[in-house]
Amino acid sequence: FPLPKAARSAKNRAAAAEVAVQAPSADGGHLPGPLLSFEGMGNVDGLLPPDTNGDVGPNHYVQFINVSFAIYNKSGDLLFGPANEATLFQGFGTGCELYDSGDPLALYDHLADRWLLSFMAWPSSLPGDVYQCIAVSQSGDPLGAWHRYAFLVKRDKFNDYPKLGVWPDAYYMTANLFTSSSFAGAGVWAFERMQMLQGLPARLVHFDLAGVNPNFGGILPADLDGPPPPTGAPGYFAEVDDETWIAEQDALRLWEFHVDWATPANSTFGQAGQPNLILPTAPWSPLPCVGVTRNCI
Repeated sequence: FPLPKAARSAKNRAAAAEVAVQAPSADGGHLPGPLLSFEGMGNVDGLLPPDTNGDVGPNHYVQFINVSFAIYNKSGDLLFGPANEATLFQGFGTGCELYDSGDPLALYDHLADRWLLSFMAWPSSLPGDVYQCIAVSQSGDPLGAWHRYAFLVKRDKFNDYPKLGVWPDAYYMTANLFTSSSFAGAGVWAFERMQMLQGLPARLVHFDLAGVNPNFGGILPADLDGPPPPTGAPGYFAEVDDETWIAEQDALRLWEFHVDWATPANSTFGQAGQPNLILPTAPWSPLPCVGVTRNCI
């Protein structure tokens, strides 16, 4: 997303670091050691960045590294893979079978005991059919059958850096949008979760925020891990911004996505796309290597 327009002075950076550092906890902030540790996939496709991610369920761990995924049991035994992400859509047609554009996501939906695997699929040029490919397991076993969805999310922009969250009324997603040559704002989506769990035709609701503020970017959806929220609770979204990205103050921006599946046109995101809440933060500065090298951590 948009990079800082100017570096802060050394004095301001030092002041920001002093204010924003968290005080140590009484126990030193130590976490317990892992119950189990085992080797996952390597970067089998040799792509940079590898976009490593995964999720854990009651009996399995599913891992993605760029355009490949693998399934393990919780003893660390490899049960499937590594396999290309498009394997999930073999024989399905659409760009989800033809393209393996990466930025994959593995999520376990604990509310339904299902797995969700997703990736983006792009044509070679725009305009063209730009997909978000989502496979939902038909049971709690990721080695079993899957419901498959090729959602046509855009035609004039690419859906880079997609992030998905599990919520009771929808699978919510964000992405940074790009034209063939430049950043083109942020997009948010809701996918019809209850239909997808049953393998039925499913709809999406989408908001393109470029016309609201072209500097929005890097928005993330809430992903539920605990008990369900109250019935009717909106999906929550957050974005952290430096003042050089969006003036005039470092802040955390929060949105509510109210999706209405009875009348999708009544769905709302924020206040006409603007945040529902802006929380000023202690001053902070982006890492100096942002935008300089893909090897920056």
